[in-house]
Amino acid sequence: MGRNYSRDIYRQLQEFMERSKKLERGLGSIKTEQRAEVTRLTERISTLEKEVDSIQRENQRLTDDNERMKRILNNNRANSSLPPSMDEKVKKANTYNSREKSGKKCGGQKGNKGSTLTKETIIKKIGTGEYRHKIVNIGELGKKYISKYVIDVEIQTVATEYRFYENENGKIIIPEEYHSDVTYGSIIKSIAVGLYSEGVVSNDRICSFINALSGGALEISEGSIYGFCHSFADKSEGSICQIIEELLNSHIIDTDATNVTKNG
Repeated sequence: MGRNYSRDIYRQLQEFMERSKKLERGLGSIKTEQRAEVTRLTERISTLEKEVDSIQRENQRLTDDNERMKRILNNNRANSSLPPSMDEKVKKANTYNSREKSGKKCGGQKGNKGSTLTKETIIKKIGTGEYRHKIVNIGELGKKYISKYVIDVEIQTVATEYRFYENENGKIIIPEEYHSDVTYGSIIKSIAVGLYSEGVVSNDRICSFINALSGGALEISEGSIYGFCHSFADKSEGSICQIIEELLNSHIIDTDATNVTKNG
């Protein structure tokens, strides 16, 4: 009896151990499948992250292109160098501000306060020295007359001679700007720089204009015009750097689509 019981216990133990081994093998297989699945999902997540990153970059590029196209489409003669003829091509003439023709003549209308120079203004400027007073008599002197004023500008080439005398030590000190025997004055230089920087006029045209302005008395060269502008650029470099720094530190900067060239 006892011997049969022992055999039954041993057999059950063997069966239990065999089932345990099967369960372990099954569990190992499951773990292997899980690891493979985790690896596959990880790779898939990595691939999706790369796709999302690519989509985000493409979306940003399209957003930037869209903003750029909006700015281009919104350009007109008020905020760019486009000519007025490019404004709102689809609209008909005289419909930009929805105004209709009034039938009135062009120019100032009756009752409107004008801005024409008055005789009182001219007399005042003559009194302050702003205008040089010149009189032209037409008719017989001594009789009653009526004054009419003509406002104009007279341009005359002036050669100013600077004489530098020796000091108490017998030396003559000449400032750097007067080392050449003949130099051009500040007014000519200002006109040249103004035409070049503000008017965007070429050197040869500036040269022709100034020479014509003097009635041919001046014979200024294109090289001199270039020298004036180059010297002005050197002297204004500090101010330009300060302006650039202020612009870079600004919260908002308005830009213009005008194209310019630098150094040719």
